[in-house]
Amino acid sequence: MTGYRDTVTIQSMTATGGDVVPAYGSTFMSGVPCKIFTRGGDETYKGRVLEAHLTHVVEMQWLDGIEPNMRLLVTGGIHSGRYLNVQYIRPLEGNGRARKAELQCMSTEA
Repeated sequence: MTGYRDTVTIQSMTATGGDVVPAYGSTFMSGVPCKIFTRGGDETYKGRVLEAHLTHVVEMQWLDGIEPNMRLLVTGGIHSGRYLNVQYIRPLEGNGRARKAELQCMSTEA
């Protein structure tokens, strides 16, 4: 797939409803080619709650089963080693080509 210089491993959340900290122990798919765009990002207070803003956008081929509670581990490219929590998924249609997905993400520590 031309234009995709980065690769990610998509991880599924394994935490149960009672867990305070999400856990990601299951691999949904690895070696997924993609293109990662840095969008910037910051944190602001809304009332007394600290809200994080989106930091990266990831474009890839559409994958059935991907969900907003998943996490990406960047395994190749300039962002290698970074974790990106998927917040929103938007399907992209392209001129009769295969469907793509745009994943809007927040960078996080392991």
